[in-house]
Amino acid sequence: MLREIRTSCPRRLSPSVKAAGIVSLMIEQWRASGYGGASARPLPALVKAMLMHTARDLGQDGPDYIYGYGEIDAKAAVD
Repeated sequence: MLREIRTSCPRRLSPSVKAAGIVSLMIEQWRASGYGGASARPLPALVKAMLMHTARDLGQDGPDYIYGYGEIDAKAAVD
């Protein structure tokens, strides 16, 4: 499923739309791993931490005002 999104998701697509798609995949994987039932969701702080810690750093080392935490690494976040 990740491959399908990567090939059909153009670069000019809004970052928030990409992030929403990646978070939905993360939640799907979280449920498939047995952490919640069909309607359970991880805490927002957990989702944020997973995105921050799996992002590829851009620009200066660490978070900055231009790139924030960097670019979301979808594969790392979902795996």
